[in-house]
Amino acid sequence: MEFYQLKIIRKGTKPPVWRRCLVPSDITFAQMAAVLEEILEYSFTDRYEFEFYQEKVHVREYRKDESQVTSYQYDFSNASDTFVNDLLDKMTWFTFRVKTNEQKIPEYRAEVEKKFSAVSEDGGALCPVIMKEKIGAEEEFWSDTEKKNKRLAELFTLEAGEPDYRVSKEIHEDTCQGKASLIFSENAESKTENNKKCANSLLKDMTETITKALFKEMKNMPGSRNPKIAEYLQAYDEEDLAFLAGEIGISDAEELKNPELAARFAEEVLKPEVMEKEILRLNEREFRAFEKVTKKGLFYVEENEWTDLEWASDIGYLAVYDDGYAEVPAEVSAVFNKICTPEFCELQKKRSWLTACLVMVECLYGTAPARVVYRMYRRRKECRVSFDEFTELFRSVPEEENLCVLDGDRISLRGLLEEKEIYQMLLERQGNREFYIPSEEEIADCSYYGYPSQDPVYRSIFSLLTEELGMDAELAEVYLCEIYRVYYTGGLMSEAMDQLNKNGVIFETQKQAREMAELLMEAYNTTRKVELCGHTLDEEGIGNRRNETIFPGMFQNNMPVSSNKKVYPNDPCPCGSGKKYKKCCGRNVK
Repeated sequence: MEFYQLKIIRKGTKPPVWRRCLVPSDITFAQMAAVLEEILEYSFTDRYEFEFYQEKVHVREYRKDESQVTSYQYDFSNASDTFVNDLLDKMTWFTFRVKTNEQKIPEYRAEVEKKFSAVSEDGGALCPVIMKEKIGAEEEFWSDTEKKNKRLAELFTLEAGEPDYRVSKEIHEDTCQGKASLIFSENAESKTENNKKCANSLLKDMTETITKALFKEMKNMPGSRNPKIAEYLQAYDEEDLAFLAGEIGISDAEELKNPELAARFAEEVLKPEVMEKEILRLNEREFRAFEKVTKKGLFYVEENEWTDLEWASDIGYLAVYDDGYAEVPAEVSAVFNKICTPEFCELQKKRSWLTACLVMVECLYGTAPARVVYRMYRRRKECRVSFDEFTELFRSVPEEENLCVLDGDRISLRGLLEEKEIYQMLLERQGNREFYIPSEEEIADCSYYGYPSQDPVYRSIFSLLTEELGMDAELAEVYLCEIYRVYYTGGLMSEAMDQLNKNGVIFETQKQAREMAELLMEAYNTTRKVELCGHTLDEEGIGNRRNETIFPGMFQNNMPVSSNKKVYPNDPCPCGSGKKYKKCCGRNVK
């Protein structure tokens, strides 16, 4: 027999009032409700509800005369048909409440702490039990624990048997008559005939069905809709198109109107030298993704493809249709095939890898001897060149696209060189330390995501934000970039927590806040820092040391952009995070 250990916290109590208890597995939610009503000292009711926020499921009693789905976001599962293992085995917490129109009844957050096999000391039958509690200092919410446990033992005897699908009223009547109240079945299966889907789930199902049908139909359609760049660009907002046109050098763009502006823009971006410049700005994944779709014809854009193709849609190299399909116009493919010689592909590979390494200069060094950056660059075998060729490659990056400067025998962040005092302070702090050289995998990961996404502690923070706190994954990644930037510049752990508070992250329990604090402390000690030449506090044997931020204003997400040049949405963000401007600082521009 297995039990779940739950910590059930009364919402709205400060300090929190809670009871830690053991409840059996392999029972239905209707049986679980009877147990929780007794532990939490509710009067019997069949108007209870289990809410699983992460799974977007409400578990209640089924009633023919009532609407089962009460929110467009939450599916409905029938409590007497659904076994607790279906959700408690994969969820870390849930809300338990009693719904009534007469008075406001306290709600509880139940944290699923662990699941384990349990055996009583005397070998007798086990039953639900309260292990520990924290009661209110001023108000008594519950009766004596010892008496309550005695009553739990009297009411809830556990028996093995066939799957038990009784509704709450039947369970209550049997309990009052002294009959077996909790029947567990280790091989039970939940029923689904009374379950209902919410509008959100139905919409997702419908979208998936339509998409599959369209995809099947499109397979039998011609391989192209024959788009023309000029015609496609006419659908752009005139102000946006004028901005994009100005970015590629059309000086009188703001004076032109569609469709003349669209025609001029199309003519310009189809010039081989312009396309070469745009392609050389891409990272390796964006280049490979675009190279692949130039040979695809008409295709459906999967969600995981869009990130690496969005730049192509912005500039008109990829026509995207309302039904989710896209294709590279034939005139674009023709120019791409012309410029995409083996020599050009080799240059693109080297330039994109150099750009990744220069992002790491910010994350690890701030400033370093050029030979150190060269050693980092040589981590990728297929890109290896001589040191002289490396410096020439560095100089081939247009100044407006290069966040670093080759200053004598050092490569330094452009903004850092403009702050002489900070630059000298950094040199003093780095001293004679040996520079850490990251692996090829570290460089590729951190330069693409803007933080070390494969580092265990950062992955744990991401999981806590998304799974525990329900945060959108993309937003969680932005927060991790902010936290990472605080740490590699020598900021304090409290500043990383402030980043979460500033963006409205709310911890529902002390456990969550404590877990986040512990993870942030671990990340603080294991994040590589510029003042330590890319080494960590732990590696230097100075873990938990408190440092002042030595780069005030240099790396902040709201770093001002030069007023004489608006940043292109797909440009590398001027803050140096490695993300596109629109995915980073551009998010805050209204």
